[in-house]
Parts: sequence; C-alpha cells; structure tokens
Amino acid sequence: MQKGLIWREKNRIPAFEVDVRGKVRIRALCNYMMEAASNHTFARGTGIERMLSHNITWVISRLHLKINSYPHLGNIVFFETWPSKLDGKFAIREFRVTDKNKKVLASATSSWAVLDIKSRKLLYIPEFITKSFQVNEERILNDKFEKLAELKRHSLEKKFKVRFSDLDQNQHVNYVIYIDWITETVPDKILRDYILAELEISYRSECHYGDEVISKSEKTKEDKDFGFIHSLKSVKNNKELVRAKTIWTKIKNRNEVMP
Repeated sequence: MQKGLIWREKNRIPAFEVDVRGKVRIRALCNYMMEAASNHTFARGTGIERMLSHNITWVISRLHLKINSYPHLGNIVFFETWPSKLDGKFAIREFRVTDKNKKVLASATSSWAVLDIKSRKLLYIPEFITKSFQVNEERILNDKFEKLAELKRHSLEKKFKVRFSDLDQNQHVNYVIYIDWITETVPDKILRDYILAELEISYRSECHYGDEVISKSEKTKEDKDFGFIHSLKSVKNNKELVRAKTIWTKIKNRNEVMP
C-alpha cells in the first residue's frame, strides 16, 4: 500500500522464519524488506518483469542495515520503503521497520544498479525508470557508501559450494545467501551470546551455480561490542565477491542466550 511517496506492508512473523531464540532471522528480515521494495517497483511500472523484457534487471550494490530490536514469532511488523535519490548509475532506496506501536525496529539504506542480462555490465538507469522515479529525500541512514575496509588477514574461514537453490531470478546467487555465509564465519561464542546489530555489505561480483566460495573474517575493536571485517572470494579465480562489516552486541536478556 502506498501512502504519499512511501510504500508500506504489514507482515506477521511466522514460525518458519525465526531462529533458535524465536526471533526473526536476519535473512528473513532482509527478504521482507526486499519484497516490499519489489512490490513498490512493480506498482510503479519498473518491476523485474518489465526490466527483464528489456533484457535488464535490478541488482543490489550496497546495503547498510541497523537493527535496534528483533521481532519475535507472531509479532506484527510494518515494512516501509521509498527511493530517496538517483546518483549516477545508482538508485538509492530506504527502509524502515516498525512494530504496531510505531517503534523503529530496524533501519536501512541501499544502493541499486541496472545490469545488462547479456553483457553482465552495469548500465546507466534507463529513461523509463528515471521518468517514474518519484523520490522522498528523507535518508534513513546518511551513508555515502564509501569503500569498505579490505580484509588483509583473517582468523576464521569457511568454504561453501553454490547450490541451485541459492540462485535467484537473475541467475546468480541471491544477495541474502551472502549474508548467511558472512555470519557463518563469526565465532560460536559470538553467535551464542551476541546478536547482529549492524551490517554493511558491498556486492562486488557475481557468483553462479557450482562455484566454490571461501568466506573469511577478522575481529576488530568496537568499544564494548564485537566487530568483524568480512570478505567472500571465488575459489576458482580469487575474485572478491563481497566485502562486509558486522557489529554484534551483547544479549541483555539471559533467557535469550543459547545453551
């Protein structure tokens, strides 16, 4: 539903989208946000179906997400989204996640580009999109999407092989799969006693069915919290696929700590 320049959707968190603590999974939270974005672009005539008819598609370039509180199983959650600006080859889109009392649970900003299906190169945004691009200039997070730090050494790593179920409609690995691979290279102690509070991710290259990916991470200093720098690379050619930064905060309610 669109109210002014903002698109709004309501969802109830189902059992199959929660983790061992009964909180929504980070993957599911991102999927709800992107579903709202997809529905918004469809309503404006710039959805993926029309894009594919022009042999182009939307791809996410950057995502910066801050989570204040994770909704639980059965909670009613509202997802708001809107485009905030055009910046050269990139379209900037904002997200706000709230509960029924309008408390902000999460905030995010993202950068999107148009990909040529055949050449796999980024294009300038077509005129039929720019003509319909009504913006609400409010930025949820005032991020200029500067280059993320390079991982120069690491203490943790895991290897993954791309499954067919990891692919999306663009015939490459879905963006949330990378988030799963990133969080898998965080120490068990952090996963058990901490929760992801902030994620910055830069998507740098594509990955396809059958490819092997190695995910590496290294701890950084973040005051009382734990921070990590992440890098995902192709095993085949060592090309960097994703660069990311995560911040994890201590769980305050001991009942939510894993055994």
